[in-house]
Amino acid sequence: MGVREAGSSQTGLKAGQRLIAVAIAVCVFYSPIWLPLQRLTRDLIGLWLSAVGSNPRWCEHEGYPALQLGGRRYHFTPDCTYMDLVLLLCVLLWSRQLSTPRNLSRLAVVTAALLIFNFVRASVALALNADGVSWLWCHEAPDFVFYWPVLAAAALKAAKDDGLSFPVLTRVRPADSLSRGSAC
Repeated sequence: MGVREAGSSQTGLKAGQRLIAVAIAVCVFYSPIWLPLQRLTRDLIGLWLSAVGSNPRWCEHEGYPALQLGGRRYHFTPDCTYMDLVLLLCVLLWSRQLSTPRNLSRLAVVTAALLIFNFVRASVALALNADGVSWLWCHEAPDFVFYWPVLAAAALKAAKDDGLSFPVLTRVRPADSLSRGSAC
């Protein structure tokens, strides 16, 4: 994936440690500990929808917290909390160059921003879908457009912090290639 930089014997170790931490974060995410956060997400979105004039009904569906709105039932899985992205960003944005308190404060701000964004994203998606907008366009597409670029940017930052380089992503100036005898 990346190329080790010359003189950096710790590069592989740093990247390996981060990869192990990512694997642990994924395992933690798929544990059942998120049910209270799923319920909180459902409850806050339900309260917001009630405040703006919708009439959601709280329920459970297949073991998941759910809301019924506009004849549709929406169940809240761990994915609905965005905790997968939060956990992965905690691993990827942790910087060895910063102190632990500084890292924790940065991660707290990132986590708060993600949870607020997720609340708005999910609330608007439910309201629009209840009004007839396709789930693909009101939920899946905006989620895809936000989630993957954020994760990719964090992964690239982590790779750079760990000393990995990506020659494909390195911009070569035309003058450099000409000076090496390349025609194009």
